[in-house]
Amino acid sequence: MKAMESKGSPMKSEFCLVVPAYNEEDSILAALERIFCVLKDERYRVIVVNDASTDKTLQVVNSIESPVLT
Repeated sequence: MKAMESKGSPMKSEFCLVVPAYNEEDSILAALERIFCVLKDERYRVIVVNDASTDKTLQVVNSIESPVLT
């Protein structure tokens, strides 16, 4: 059974993408930008799990303004 919007058109399913990160300060921004680009027409959330990084991974992720980033 397909999920339907009130207007009767098919509704895309929403999904979550979990991105583990450990000391990814130099690459996390590019990785997330690529995810945003590839999934631009999808309904999704991105959850970044910072595994006690000792670099600035957390600060880089927190600096990104995106409604899909958790």
